Amino acid sequence: MNIAINSREIDISLPSKEEIYKAVRVCCGRCCRACETPVEYAWRKRQTDLACLIGLAVERELSETEREYIKEIFWNQKLPGRVAAEKGVTPSAVSMSVSRAKSKIKKALEYVIIYQNELENPDDVSPLFENAFAIRYTAAKGADLPSSLRGMRVRRGIPPETAAKALGIEKSRLSGIEDGEITPLPEEVLGICEICNVTEDDDLMKG
Repeated sequence: MNIAINSREIDISLPSKEEIYKAVRVCCGRCCRACETPVEYAWRKRQTDLACLIGLAVERELSETEREYIKEIFWNQKLPGRVAAEKGVTPSAVSMSVSRAKSKIKKALEYVIIYQNELENPDDVSPLFENAFAIRYTAAKGADLPSSLRGMRVRRGIPPETAAKALGIEKSRLSGIEDGEITPLPEEVLGICEICNVTEDDDLMKG
């Protein structure tokens, strides 16, 4: 499967036969509106597994200060400037610590991402990591990914018809994704982020 990230095609393998088999086993088999396809389920499980590993890496790979800053900014939705004022440090010190922390987490999970997706180009790890990071911290703050995706689009004034056309999907599918009725594929999540011109981690985390 190829997904477009920043106008560049990345080749990502389809879920394995084992993943699809597990998806079929957990499905009720009625193929109702609430059901995911086996491929959708397998992709979601990959993302969920990676998001859980990110949480584990935060607890085990970061210093106490780095961990605190990550949680304050992404869990508690505080701006770096506010965190800096509360801790008696400069905003740049907070930003540098957060950047260093994310680099540590990414490095700890780099080979997992390569293995999961059979990547040939190590540069392709970054967008997939950012996607999983967004899912992890959207969930951590009690929000849900569909609401975040809708919020990004609405705040940037992008009509659903325009977004759906840019993604190459039906408007009804986009509505289903934003309503939480359809689990988006990785390329759809990344595509929405790209359409909304999400380039800052903080912006992505806030949806």
